[in-house]
Amino acid sequence: MRVCAVATVDDMKTTARLTHEKIRFDAPKELHLAVELRAPSVDWQKRRPPVCVLPVIDVSGSMQGAKLHYAKQSVMKLVDHLAPGDFFGLVTFTDEIATLAPPAEMTQPRKGALKAVVGQLEPTREVDEVVALAQLVRAQIEAETRARGGEFGEAKRVMHQLLLSLRSRGRASAAVACERVMATVANSAAYADSAAFRTSMKAGVTRGSRGSKHAEAVAVLCQAGVQLSTGAQDAMADRFEEKKPKTPHKPRTSGGLTRKRSKRW
Repeated sequence: MRVCAVATVDDMKTTARLTHEKIRFDAPKELHLAVELRAPSVDWQKRRPPVCVLPVIDVSGSMQGAKLHYAKQSVMKLVDHLAPGDFFGLVTFTDEIATLAPPAEMTQPRKGALKAVVGQLEPTREVDEVVALAQLVRAQIEAETRARGGEFGEAKRVMHQLLLSLRSRGRASAAVACERVMATVANSAAYADSAAFRTSMKAGVTRGSRGSKHAEAVAVLCQAGVQLSTGAQDAMADRFEEKKPKTPHKPRTSGGLTRKRSKRW
């Protein structure tokens, strides 16, 4: 017994056949029906209208590793599939936007040039340094909230989750600071003894490590890349020095104070 059926509807060919060409009629047999659909050939390049594609790629430090690798591979694959008449451009962004290639019509030489530009993209680590420190402060605040409620396990989990993220992004210095903060919320004794350190850590990230009062916090912040002072603090200090009157110091006389009578109007 052979079972095979072929049907053609509007140039769509459908073929159905069993997994065995012959089967016995007097014995049980488990079979599968294979169905094949064959669509008519279409010259899609002639039918498809031209397109303009403008990928926007995040090249901040958070894209370190596999994220940026797969993004670049996807864009280069897209370039390969574009046809003459299509337009393509490329934009990247961190905290600023950069147009690496304005939209232009695709040619074979342009394809090679674009793929070379995409292949050379690297994450900008400076932006992620700022992001990492901001995440550290946010995680510390959440961990402190947990610790105040006696949930020291949850407090450690919050910091440990950030620690894994920082390590995967290559932020080793911020990871060291994260580990130190995590130790302060490990238990009630550590939490009670580290109030000054934790306060200085939060203040130092936003105001510069010079604004931190705790010596160990200053050392940890400097290792994490926090500057001693912010640009605004330096500008204010410069303006204060400029406006500060420069009067010669007069030695105090031994004759005591001279009292002056005020005039009445």
